[in-house]
Amino acid sequence: MSGNDPVFLDGLRILVPRPSPQGDSLVAEIRAHGGYATHFPVLRTVEPEYFEPVDRVLENAGNYSLFIIVSVAAANALSARMQALGIAMPETARVASVGPATTAALRQLGMPVHFEPHDDYSSEGLLEQLEQVQWAGKRIAVFRGQNGRELVRRALQQRGACVEMVCSYHRILSDQPFDPVVDAWKKTPFDAVVITSNAVFDALLALLDPSDHYLLHDVTGVAISQRIRNYCIHRGMRDVIPTAPGNEPVLRTLGILQGRKFAQ
Repeated sequence: MSGNDPVFLDGLRILVPRPSPQGDSLVAEIRAHGGYATHFPVLRTVEPEYFEPVDRVLENAGNYSLFIIVSVAAANALSARMQALGIAMPETARVASVGPATTAALRQLGMPVHFEPHDDYSSEGLLEQLEQVQWAGKRIAVFRGQNGRELVRRALQQRGACVEMVCSYHRILSDQPFDPVVDAWKKTPFDAVVITSNAVFDALLALLDPSDHYLLHDVTGVAISQRIRNYCIHRGMRDVIPTAPGNEPVLRTLGILQGRKFAQ
C-alpha cells in the first residue's frame, strides 16, 4: 500500500484505548474509513498534586531559553497554569513541540512553536531538530506527565544544557467501568488494539482481570513505535505491528491488517 492508496477498514474491529482528545480523532478517522472503533480512554488527565515545581519555572520563565512540550495534555496544562498565574510566555523563549497535534494545541492556545520534528514525531525526532542550536549553558524546561521518558534530559545534558523536568499533569487509571468493553471483546473479538504508549498498555492490563489477560495476548497490537512494540511483547502480547505516530500511519497499518484478514 502506497502513501496515496485509499485506506479501507471495512469489517475491522478496533479498540482505541488512547486518552482524549487524540483518541477521539483517531476513532473518527477509523469510522470514516469503514472500521468499527470502540473508544475507551484507559487513562484520564488530572492536575499534579503540587503546583510548586510548575509555578517556580513559570514565575522565572524569562531565565529559560527553551520550553519543550511533550504532549497535548502538557500543552493544555501549561496554558491553564499560566492563565491562573497571569503569566505570558516570554518573547525571548523558544518553544519545542513533539509533534503536529501538540503544535496545533499550542498554536490554538496562542503559543508560538519554533521546533517540531519533520516526520518522526517522538523524542528522538525532536532531538534531531534541536541539533541546529547550541544549548550549552542554557536552561531548558520540559513539561510532561509523571514518569515520562528521560531521553530528552540525558541528550540535552550531554550537550551542556541545564534541563529541568516539570510534571505539569498526571495520568491516572480511568474510573469508568471497563466490563462492557470486556464483554463485547469476548463476544466478538477485536482485530486490533492501538497502543500509543507503554502507560496505555499498562493501564489495559490493570483494567483487565488477570483471568482476562489472554484477550491482549491473542489480539493484534498496533504500536506507534518499535520501542512500544518491544514493551508490549515483553509484557505478553504475541503479535504487535510497529508503525509511526499520527493518525495517518496508524490508519495505513490498520489497512494492511484489514487486507491480510480478508485475504485469508
